[in-house]
Amino acid sequence: MKIVICDDNAVFGKDLVLQLKAAFMRKGYSIEIKSYNDPKDLIEAEDVNVNAYFLDIEMPGMDGIELADFLKQQKDSEFIFVSVHDDMLRQTMKVKPVAFVRKAFLEEDINEAVDNFLKEYARKKKTIALQDGKQLLTFCINDIIYFYSERDYVVLCLESGKTEQSVRQKLDAVEKQMSGFDFLRIHNRYLINMRKIVRLHHFKGQKAHEIEMSNGKILPVSKRYVDSVKMRIFDWFRRVDT
Repeated sequence: MKIVICDDNAVFGKDLVLQLKAAFMRKGYSIEIKSYNDPKDLIEAEDVNVNAYFLDIEMPGMDGIELADFLKQQKDSEFIFVSVHDDMLRQTMKVKPVAFVRKAFLEEDINEAVDNFLKEYARKKKTIALQDGKQLLTFCINDIIYFYSERDYVVLCLESGKTEQSVRQKLDAVEKQMSGFDFLRIHNRYLINMRKIVRLHHFKGQKAHEIEMSNGKILPVSKRYVDSVKMRIFDWFRRVDT
């Protein structure tokens, strides 16, 4: 993963490099970092495949917001702004940064900034990043058949090797995180990937409703969710067929 920093304060830039390496390492990522003190040098370097830019806002010649606006036209990267002034946050909104780091609270803010970046990176890569204690675990969305809750954990049933992976989370929280994808809550304990549905059981009769998944498991649909499940599934199948 490639990170680029631009800050006219060379001393702070070195501290930021150390903090970033530590924050990404805690998440299990190794990173390559390039650091610049002048926006013009950054532009002239024409770095490629940059995943995230950490930019100071107040710099001579070209400020960080102008620099991000220029880079955004050419690169599909994420931007995190760094500043001594908390009130600069609103001015950065037009660039849609994933985070804002206060220099006075570098250690406190950097971990949240890295978390936000990794979540957005995962979303664009069609992966999902789930917090498990102090770890951030990443999964390919298309590899997930369904989630189910087990006490204080959520278990992921995966296509790859038909394996399972558990994370210390609540299913309600996972459901919110998966809301932008084709996942459907069918039971207090189950959240399924609609792309992994093989067959619907008893959806036209009075018997208990069940859904067969791609791993052969047949999951119950609770009465509470029956109507919304029918609506979502039939609407989804119509959308996929068109």
